[in-house]
Amino acid sequence: MKLDNLKIDKKLTGNFFFFAADNIYFDMYGKGLALSLLDRAPWSKIHVHFYNQTIEQKEWCERKSISYSNDIIDRDNLEFKTLCACIRFIRIPEIFDQSARIIAFDCDVIAKNIIPIEKFIEDTEISKVTLRKGNRSLASAITFGNDDFRNDFRDLLLKNFEIDNIYWFLDQNVLDEMIQEEKVATMKSNNNWGGLKMLDTQMIWTAKGDKKTSKEKYQQLIDYYLKND
Repeated sequence: MKLDNLKIDKKLTGNFFFFAADNIYFDMYGKGLALSLLDRAPWSKIHVHFYNQTIEQKEWCERKSISYSNDIIDRDNLEFKTLCACIRFIRIPEIFDQSARIIAFDCDVIAKNIIPIEKFIEDTEISKVTLRKGNRSLASAITFGNDDFRNDFRDLLLKNFEIDNIYWFLDQNVLDEMIQEEKVATMKSNNNWGGLKMLDTQMIWTAKGDKKTSKEKYQQLIDYYLKND
């Protein structure tokens, strides 16, 4: 599979939170994430990479001063979910200047508490990937520092795309290989950026699988931000 380059006038610089979402998932979860970051980290910049962005979503981002980019992907493609999971990381070097510090989240993350800029700067000195059980990677929170990780990760994903080796968990399998070869540092999943346990003291909450519906406090937090938009 060959990807055309994005039409980017100028690469972004600064301190960014980044996430990707298709037009449906953005309305369900991404909008709440963006609003929570605007509230909990007002010093930051936010960039959303869309898949099949609508005009309404474009206008909403512009009202909120959120930058965005977009890929058109056929929702009927059997590997639609995999493409969404991988292309977001392939696009990072196109969207951002090498000097940009980035924390990339999954779309189903939400900011719970105040996020100090000092913590962001400290944790983006070097790139780090979240570790889950079994020392396997978890792509829900990844920091991108001023090193070669963002470019190396993109190149490895593109090599698989070029031979149509596209399958679910491709992004995390590539990350696992990079971790094993010590090409990227790691951080534990129970740290402040992981938030899998959804503790009241954590800056970030992450809801995976059925926790999106079974964890009432997670949905309540999303509803709070959406209702106050």
